[in-house]
Amino acid sequence: MLLSRRFDQRAILMQRLGRWGVHSPVEGQEAAVVGSCLALDPARDWIVPQYRELPAYIRQGHTRERIVAAQMRRPVEGRIPDGVKLLPVQVALAAQLPQAVGLGWGLRRQGQDAVVLVYFGDGASSEGDFHEACNLAGVVRAPVVFRFQNNGWAISTPRRLQSAAASLASRATGYGFTGMVVDGHDLLAVH
Repeated sequence: MLLSRRFDQRAILMQRLGRWGVHSPVEGQEAAVVGSCLALDPARDWIVPQYRELPAYIRQGHTRERIVAAQMRRPVEGRIPDGVKLLPVQVALAAQLPQAVGLGWGLRRQGQDAVVLVYFGDGASSEGDFHEACNLAGVVRAPVVFRFQNNGWAISTPRRLQSAAASLASRATGYGFTGMVVDGHDLLAVH
């Protein structure tokens, strides 16, 4: 978590100097990312990130050097290495959710004992891709963990204007799987 915070600080400084591409810091959400990815087996399980999951990339085996290379506009060096079970970073809101469900469904159909952990935030939970992915995951019983990082804002829209649901986790019941609220600042509770 400390490595992630230092990385964020350095990346933001370099971005302001024009020496770094787009960077979305995970600062303040490190426990939520670290706690969730520590529950996985990097040799078997997959991570489908959005754009704030640096600790998870490293846990899965993606190196800091390759992440830096991608940001320094050397895309060949930034390619996800073979054997690292991590899909490329997705910046478009919710676009990674159907991919995660397809991956999980495929793993299940192949008889693999693996799960897919997909990260997304408040804004993504209001996109059509979110609802379609959750519906399909429930119908086909895909082994997917939807890790919703709720910081109370969908870009600039506050939570109260985004959904009438009492709890965003309560939506899971309608899709046929369990949803729960966990304090994202408590690493052990997230794990």
